[in-house]
Amino acid sequence: MSLDPVTVEEDTALEDAQELMLRAGVRHLPVLHGTQLVDVVTARDLATYRNLAHSTGPMSVGEIKTGS
Repeated sequence: MSLDPVTVEEDTALEDAQELMLRAGVRHLPVLHGTQLVDVVTARDLATYRNLAHSTGPMSVGEIKTGS
């Protein structure tokens, strides 16, 4: 467990989350609403929704999270 995990907010764009994953060398990002954990988004989630986002317009992590 990391003392300072890399996280994203629900309103983070999919492209930004994917870039953050690449830079940090991680495949999972905890999704926060303020300081509360609401879900985890994975590299697989982002790959699944990438094409949809290209055809429908920008999407946020909160729109694809699976824990809600």
